[in-house]
Amino acid sequence: MQKRAKKSEKAKKKLGRPESIKPEDLLDRYKAVKQFLEHDWGRIGLDLQRVRQPEDVRTALKLVPGVEWNRPFRDQPAACLLEDGNTRVEKRELDLLRQQHKDADDTERQLWSDYHSAYQKAEAATTTLKAAISQFGAGPLLPRFFWVIFLTARELRVEKLTNETNRIKDSLDLARETKQELKKQLTPRSAWFARNEVVEFRKSTRFENTAINFAKAMAGLPEYGWLHSFRKCSKIKDVSDTATSYLLFELLEMLVKKAKPINLRKIEMRLRDELLRDDTNVFVRGYAGTNWAYMKQAFAECSGKRYKRAELPYRIMGKFLHNVERNKSITEVELAKLDQLV
Repeated sequence: MQKRAKKSEKAKKKLGRPESIKPEDLLDRYKAVKQFLEHDWGRIGLDLQRVRQPEDVRTALKLVPGVEWNRPFRDQPAACLLEDGNTRVEKRELDLLRQQHKDADDTERQLWSDYHSAYQKAEAATTTLKAAISQFGAGPLLPRFFWVIFLTARELRVEKLTNETNRIKDSLDLARETKQELKKQLTPRSAWFARNEVVEFRKSTRFENTAINFAKAMAGLPEYGWLHSFRKCSKIKDVSDTATSYLLFELLEMLVKKAKPINLRKIEMRLRDELLRDDTNVFVRGYAGTNWAYMKQAFAECSGKRYKRAELPYRIMGKFLHNVERNKSITEVELAKLDQLV
C-alpha cells in the first residue's frame, strides 16, 4: 500500500507541463511589468487596447521615451517585445529552439571551464619545462642533454596537455558559433511570438483589458503563452502598491465618465476639487498637486480636439506625463511652483 501511495504521489508531481520560470522570477517579472504599465498607462493604455498586429505592440510600447531602459525591458525577457523580428513560429517550435539554445549555452560554459583548467595545466607544464631547459645555460646543448629534455617534457606531458588544450579550444569555438546561430534564429521568433500573444490577449473577450490584466498576460512571455502566464500570475499574492500615476488616471477616468456633457473646464475644476479633498490619497494629491501646472497645460492641449469620452482620459494623462518628464527651463519650473495645489 505504501509503495502504491508513493507511486501515486510521484505521478501527481509529473502531471502538467514543466515550469520554465521559477515562481520567484515570475513574481519579479510580473511586478516589474505591472509597475511599468501602471505608470505609463495614460501614454500606452489606449494603443495597447487597439493593437491588431504584432508590430502594433512594439509601436505602442515605444510611445514611452527611453522604454528600453525600463526594468522589464532592461533586465528581463520582456525585452523581446522591443526586439526586431517578424518570423512566425509555433509554440512547440519555439520551445524546442529555446531548449537547443540553452543546451548550447550550457555546453559553452562547460567547455570554457574545461579550457581554462586545461590551459592552466599546459601553461604550468610548459613553464616547468622552460625552467628545466634554462638550467643548461645559454650555450649550445650537448646531444646527451637533448635526451634529458625529451624525458622531462614527456614526464610533464607537455605535448599531451597542449594538444588537449587546443582540442578543447576548437570545441569551444564551435560551441560559440552554434550558440550564436541559434540566437539569431531565436530572437526574431521570440519577438514575434511574444507580441502576437499580446494581440491574442487583447482580442480575447475572457478578461478586461486593464493594466493589471495586461501585466498578467505579458509577465511570462515568451516562455509561456498569454493564457498560461495570466493564470500563473493570477495566483500571485502581490502586495505592492499601485503606481501613483495610475491612481491619478483612474480618478481622471471616473470624472470623465461622470461628465455630461463633456466639458474640459468643468472636468479640470472637478479634478482639482477631488485632489483637495481630505480623504484623497495623499500620494496622488502630492503628485498631481505639485505638478498641477502641467495638468492644466494638458487640459489646454486637449481643448478643441473633440476626443471621444473613452479616449479623453488617456490623452489628458499622456500629455500630463509628457509635460512632467520633458526638459524644462528654470523659468518654467519656477512658474510651475507658483501654481501648485496647497
